[in-house]
Amino acid sequence: MTLLADLRPAAVADALSAGLSADLERDRDEFGDLAADESHQDLLRDEITRLVLRRGGSPATATAAWQAGLCERGLDKSPFEPAPALLVARFLASEAM
Repeated sequence: MTLLADLRPAAVADALSAGLSADLERDRDEFGDLAADESHQDLLRDEITRLVLRRGGSPATATAAWQAGLCERGLDKSPFEPAPALLVARFLASEAM
């Protein structure tokens, strides 16, 4: 499932709030540290899920956010930063109305 497919235009504000974006930006360094260690992948996914659910998102949105962060890393293992992809998804979902 893709993030955009999971988000319905009516749910955009709930699933990808400004608060969630702020949380992801604030914790960016910690996420990077967790992502750098393969043994911490479950903890990283659990923390992303906790943040998304706390901000009104669904488990499917949490999974998509975690996957977006992994995809943003690329093959060179850049930092884990899901926020940029989530902001683009929020914009695209709002434009789909």
